[in-house]
Amino acid sequence: MGEFTGFFSSKGTKKTTSFRPVRSGGVFLERPSHNTDDEDQTQSSPVPHLLKSNYPPSETERKKVEEVLLIARCRFLALQERLDHANAITGTDTTFINPNGKDANIQLNKSISVIRSFLRMHESILSVVRILPTEILSLIFIFCLPHLEPHSWHRRPWKDGPSFRISQVSRRWRQVAHNIPQLWAILGDVSLNPKTAKAGSNLYHTFIQQILHRSGSQDLWIYIHAPFQQYGRSEHPVIDLLLQHVRRWAVVTIESNCMTVNSFSYLDQSQRPIEFPRLRKLAFELWGYPEGFSITGFQSAPALTEVSIRGVFPNLVQVPWNQLKAYREYSFGVETTNGSLDKVLKHSTNLERLAVVGLRFPVAFPPEARNKGLVLKHLKTLHLKLEHRQVNVVKDFVDRLILPSLEELRIGGYPGEVVPVLLSLVLRPKLRDFPLRRLFLRTHTIRTGDLSNLLMHTPRLEELDLHFPLPLQDLRRLIIGGKSQDPTNPSLPLVPLLQRLTIHGKPQDVDETIQAIGRSRFGNENNESSSFRLVFPDRGAALATQSSLNSWEKMDNSHRSSPSSGDDIPTAFVSWRLKLHRELPELQGGPPSKKRAFDMGFPSRLHRLLTEIEEFTLSSKPEVAALWASQLQHSLHSLSNLRGNHIPGEKVYRFFDHAEKILKKWEAPFWAEIPSISWALKGERSLTFIGENDPLRTSAKVLDLVYGFQDDLQLVDIQWPDHM
Repeated sequence: MGEFTGFFSSKGTKKTTSFRPVRSGGVFLERPSHNTDDEDQTQSSPVPHLLKSNYPPSETERKKVEEVLLIARCRFLALQERLDHANAITGTDTTFINPNGKDANIQLNKSISVIRSFLRMHESILSVVRILPTEILSLIFIFCLPHLEPHSWHRRPWKDGPSFRISQVSRRWRQVAHNIPQLWAILGDVSLNPKTAKAGSNLYHTFIQQILHRSGSQDLWIYIHAPFQQYGRSEHPVIDLLLQHVRRWAVVTIESNCMTVNSFSYLDQSQRPIEFPRLRKLAFELWGYPEGFSITGFQSAPALTEVSIRGVFPNLVQVPWNQLKAYREYSFGVETTNGSLDKVLKHSTNLERLAVVGLRFPVAFPPEARNKGLVLKHLKTLHLKLEHRQVNVVKDFVDRLILPSLEELRIGGYPGEVVPVLLSLVLRPKLRDFPLRRLFLRTHTIRTGDLSNLLMHTPRLEELDLHFPLPLQDLRRLIIGGKSQDPTNPSLPLVPLLQRLTIHGKPQDVDETIQAIGRSRFGNENNESSSFRLVFPDRGAALATQSSLNSWEKMDNSHRSSPSSGDDIPTAFVSWRLKLHRELPELQGGPPSKKRAFDMGFPSRLHRLLTEIEEFTLSSKPEVAALWASQLQHSLHSLSNLRGNHIPGEKVYRFFDHAEKILKKWEAPFWAEIPSISWALKGERSLTFIGENDPLRTSAKVLDLVYGFQDDLQLVDIQWPDHM
């Protein structure tokens, strides 16, 4: 072990070598930088070449690392003991002291920081990740792939793909990634434009060719992005390249005009159609078409079950309609007819999911359905987003549908009284128990009593999503009790199986009725699957409403002042939060300040601010309530989780640790007041009700009541129908 004692010199001050982080190959590594710090600085590493790679150490190198780590840990403990002793003598904590001062412990802090960095880097060399077999690494990399199947296929930038991120970490990871075809089967941004079409530029063509080669025989997910571009097959080399792999196309979206779309549907000038044996999902985003054009080349697709058509398009799209199980249509309404909805209703008898946006014109139902109605016995999901002028069109459309298997219904934007229309839809199949389980009503016109009448006929409903304004009488009946389905017990809730209630609104919409709903329906259930959620336009509105619902502002009767600023306590908390956000805009989702790197006073300013916050001691229930109402705890929690970000001065001041230390200091008063929290932040802009007997209150995650939960609801559900 003696050969490594030189790494931690015990005499004199001399030129030494420490390690500073640099970015290399997409990850942060370390490289030496020379300085003239004192005896506690790390001079060098026994394996500097391993600090810049993910290669596993040899047995000899492993022993060297273990020995130098033992020395470093002993040195670290000795320095920490000296620092603790100094703190005990002075009676102050110098862990976060200003290095520009004259305190004797400044050098101890700097030395501890250097050795901590040295330990972290060399412990990573012994990480099991470096010795994982290729087969295990491959499984881990495949696990990183996004789960795309249940969602719409949207454009995905190349840089966001796991294949490119993984392959830039190290040479070994790149070699492993290149031999996993699944990583390269997602072509999420194939751009057809004048720049990529240049005959003299083969770079983009070669890039796409290489991706296709690496994908092997995997099914391909392709997004072709060419808005307002018009290309024949011979006018862009990438078109022909993609057609060479057409038998592997599985999920494809083409965003362009009809001419470009048709370039992908014929093999040659003889107009012989292409066969798409694996194609199961097809989407068109059409931005114009020459007069007389139609899209007819995708009819030889035996596996095709999902089609989406959006934009300005003719109604002359031909696909194998009789195979479809899912259809989505979003018409920009330039034509005087709807797109292909008529064909779907006539031929797609096995349809399970239907989504229509912009139903502007009357739908031509099959002749046999005009009087008796159209039975879609397999349809389980119906989504409709409507416009102000479509009342009669939509009513006529819904009135002709008979949907005995409908489980999910969403309607947004309907300007008229929507509930009577839906009530007829529910009653038409003449079923004893209509199977509807999920109901989303994002409309603004619901009369008193209508909602209750509708819900009386949906006894299986498990999820209800509504939008303010709502008749409060119906809301009370829905949750608290009143007019129920059981005449012998009218106090039962209208929807006995309801597990999730979501209400969208603004802070001014929330009143005592909401509190009553939470306490009566969700407050005493010991059921983790039950959920009562309020969704607001933004995070600020959600936090303001949380403070009101939890009565934090009413509890604030403290007259104590901040010892540093002299402000009353609530004002001091808000002031500290605003100052933190001014120094670190990323705490509220903004980009880091570009000027910060040149602001020499930034590190000491942020350090002083955190020290000022730390000096305050929470001593009463009103002070805890004032703190929570100020949202300062959210800012400090965000700061403690910014560890992957570069903040000037972090190596010396350890801002992340400082924020974490402050929150740790406040944990005891937090624990004492957690029982008073009924509404907790969930995701970015939702509040969820937490009942008295909720299992969360006795779990290890109970502090999430203070800082907020991760969202288990899909963003598309929260933002529906805006992002339909």
